[in-house]
Amino acid sequence: MPLLNIVNLLAGGRSLVMVRLGFAVVILVGSAMLGVVVLRMHLLPWWCGALLIIAFPAGHFANALFASAENILLALLWGSVGVSLLVRATAPVAPAVRQSTRVS
Repeated sequence: MPLLNIVNLLAGGRSLVMVRLGFAVVILVGSAMLGVVVLRMHLLPWWCGALLIIAFPAGHFANALFASAENILLALLWGSVGVSLLVRATAPVAPAVRQSTRVS
């Protein structure tokens, strides 16, 4: 972060706007893709995939309500995904059923 502050100080406040927009697009596309993968593969509950898809764009619009709304929304997203992973990790694993491939 100090490097960003020095660059902004030397080059002006608008020097990193395009970089920030680029990273925002990457995060938006990446979280949407991760959400779709979670929904399609049933790796986590469906609501985790839905939250991954909508949390980042909803956080942007929630910032209009108050300044740190996006941070709170993303913390809730990753906290709930983490809790879901912990619950899944502590659940007993059912043995896999093998099917024989005998040819009669």
